[in-house]
Parts: sequence; C-alpha cells; structure tokens
Amino acid sequence: MEEEKYIREKFGCENHFRIPNGYFEDFAANMMNKIPEVEVEVSVQRTNKKSRTIVLHHRIMVAAACVAFMISGLSFYFYNSQGLHHAESTGSVSKSVSPEEAADYAMLDNQDIYKYVSSEE
Repeated sequence: MEEEKYIREKFGCENHFRIPNGYFEDFAANMMNKIPEVEVEVSVQRTNKKSRTIVLHHRIMVAAACVAFMISGLSFYFYNSQGLHHAESTGSVSKSVSPEEAADYAMLDNQDIYKYVSSEE
C-alpha cells in the first residue's frame, strides 16, 4: 500500500503514455513501407505435381475406405450366416418369448413390476 502511495506522490494519477497525433492514420502505409518486397516464383510444374499428389492421396484414401467397408460387410454377412446355420444344426434356434413367459422366467410378480415402473418417474 505504501508503494502505491509513493508512486502516486512521485508521478501523479495522470496517464503519461501519449500517442503522436496522426499515428494510426498513417500506420498502415508506414508498415507497408517497412516490409521488404519479395518476389515469389511459382513453378507451374511444381504446382501441378503437388495437386496431382493431393488428388492421388484422396483417391487412395477413398479406395482404402471402400475396401474396409466391403471387408467389414462381408465378414458381418458370413459371421451371421454361419451363426444361423450353427444354431439350426444344434437345434438351439431361439423362439419369440411372450412378456408373461419373460416375467415368469425372471420371477417377477405384479407388485415388483408396479414398483419398477413407478420408480422410473
């Protein structure tokens, strides 16, 4: 606290930082004059080679995505078809279960069902 008091007594409360008149009006022009001019050489061959490389990379990525999609689809198809044939051969094909059979299997009575339904609210 004493340091602030000392600074205020020594320098006062006014802002000592000033901007010269017209500084921001000429700022852009002055900055552009200070930047050195550099010639940019663009090689048409280099640009074409770069664009061809980018197109080639995109095509490779699209082809890889298509192959991955086909492999995953085929593996899903063969996995499901083998699982179905296996279940049919063992005789363990599942049947649809009615809600009453499911409640009997889970050993739920009406009170348990009412309690479960009312607790979700």
